[in-house]
Amino acid sequence: MNRLAAPVIALFFLSAGAWTQTHEGDRAQGTPVVTAVAVCGNKTTAREIILRELTIGVGDTVDDAEIMYSQERIYSLGLFNRVRIAYPPVDSTTLIVDVEERWYVYPVPLFGSVERDIRRWYYGIGVKHDNFRGWNEKVFAGFVLGGNPWAGFAYSNPWVFRRGDLSLETSAWYRRIDNKSAIARAGGPNFHETHYTGDLTVGKRFGLFHKLWFGVGFQYVEVSDKRPGRTIAPGGIDRSLWVRAGFQRDTRNLAEYPTSGMYGTVSLARQGVGFGDADMFVAAADLRVYRSVT
Repeated sequence: MNRLAAPVIALFFLSAGAWTQTHEGDRAQGTPVVTAVAVCGNKTTAREIILRELTIGVGDTVDDAEIMYSQERIYSLGLFNRVRIAYPPVDSTTLIVDVEERWYVYPVPLFGSVERDIRRWYYGIGVKHDNFRGWNEKVFAGFVLGGNPWAGFAYSNPWVFRRGDLSLETSAWYRRIDNKSAIARAGGPNFHETHYTGDLTVGKRFGLFHKLWFGVGFQYVEVSDKRPGRTIAPGGIDRSLWVRAGFQRDTRNLAEYPTSGMYGTVSLARQGVGFGDADMFVAAADLRVYRSVT
C-alpha cells in the first residue's frame, strides 16, 4: 500500500458524513408530525426488525425524502417483495409501513462442471432460510458430490439477544480440492487437498450506518500425497488460527441498486496466531460512493 492510500481512506471516512442521508424536512407551521408508526403485512418478520431500519420516528416532522430513504432501507433487508410507507394528510399522523413478504425457505440445486471440464461434473443440493424465526437470521446447509466435493453450514444473526445491536456469524466447511499446480505435482502423481475451516464473527452496530466486528477462525489443510513443498509445514498438514477486525460505514439508500450514499469497509487479519507455520497479515479496503449523474 503506497503512502497516500491510508490518508485517502481516512479522508473519505471522515468526510462521509456529508453523504449521509439526513434529508431535513420542512418544519414550517402545519407540517405533519409523526405520532406513531404502524406495521402491516409482516406475517413472519418481527416488527422490530422493520422498525430498527427507520430513519424517521415519533416526534419527527414528516419528510417525504426521509420516508423514501427509510422505505429503501427496509427493502434492502432482502426480506420483502414490496415496501411502502404512507401517511394520512393530517397535522398529526401515523406512518403506515406496509410490506409484502418473500418466500423465505427454498432448495438450492447445485450442478455443473469443475473449471468447464465436461469430464468433471459436480452435483448436490442446499437448503436456504433467509428469515429464520422471523428475525432476519440466515441459515444455509448443503453438500456437493463429484468433482471437488464439499459440505458446509453457515448461520448469521444480525441482532443477537434482541438488544445492544450485536450480530453473530458462524460457518463450518469441508472441501476436497484437486491440485492444479504442475510445479507442486512434479516428480509424482497428482494429489488432492482436504480442507476443514470454521469461523465465528461478532459485530456491533453503532446507530444506523456503522458497524465494527471481530472474528476468529481455524483452518486445517492436508494433502493426500505428503511430499516436501506441498504444504507450509513439512509434514503435509497445515493448521492455523486467524483473527481479524474490521469497520464498516454504509449509508446507501438501496443495497441492491444504490443511487446515493456510500459504502466503505476496512479490515485487518492475522493468520498464524499461537501455533502453526503460517504467519501473515492481510489488509483490505473497499470504498464506493454513489451519486446521481442526472
